[in-house]
Amino acid sequence: MNRYSDLLPRCLRWLLRFRHRCGYGIHSPFAFGFVTGVIYESGQYYAYAPLHRCFQEQKAADGLRECDLRLLFRVANASGASSVWLSSSGSPLVEQYVRAALAHAQVYNMSGADHGTQNGGRPLEAHRREQPAQEGNTAFGTETLPAQADFFYADASGISSEFLEMAVRRAGPKAFFVLRGIGRNRAARRIWSRLKADARVRVTFNLYDFGIACFESRLNKEDYIVNYF
Repeated sequence: MNRYSDLLPRCLRWLLRFRHRCGYGIHSPFAFGFVTGVIYESGQYYAYAPLHRCFQEQKAADGLRECDLRLLFRVANASGASSVWLSSSGSPLVEQYVRAALAHAQVYNMSGADHGTQNGGRPLEAHRREQPAQEGNTAFGTETLPAQADFFYADASGISSEFLEMAVRRAGPKAFFVLRGIGRNRAARRIWSRLKADARVRVTFNLYDFGIACFESRLNKEDYIVNYF
């Protein structure tokens, strides 16, 4: 779907979610701060200029807009993750934006891998960027995934419930999981519902285009709809 054919349903969703904009009705200090200071943050980060040049040169083959990639940058930056799991097919831009936000993190990119969906694909390969596998890591195919996921990104319709459960078991104590396209189809909605209902997940944000889950145990379990255009 190109940006013009996507505009009408996006406008309709914005109208339907109008009362969920700008953090209205959110009483949790954490959730309000995250919505206003991360999701709706409009300030210019130091990395935006070079990343914009990358976006202009490459574009996103999988339909991600620059505002979507900047959102991922901000969520990754807020997570402070040291271990990142990515499954971003179609474009290297997701990894570039996340790496810019988390310069010292280990990034494991599983792009193009088989995550247990019916689409098939080659064996799951996690491409290690920084260090060799540590004891306790989980083996998949010829490579390994780290024992902990502090930041996880995947397409909601591109992973199985079994793979999601494995990732959740390895979520760090303050992990952030981001699923793209949680409202796209029934399979994506089912995966998002499973993640949202998990007792280990504390706070979730439904942006329709993305679902964001926070695992910090001190937080009360809450789910928020956020108007994201």
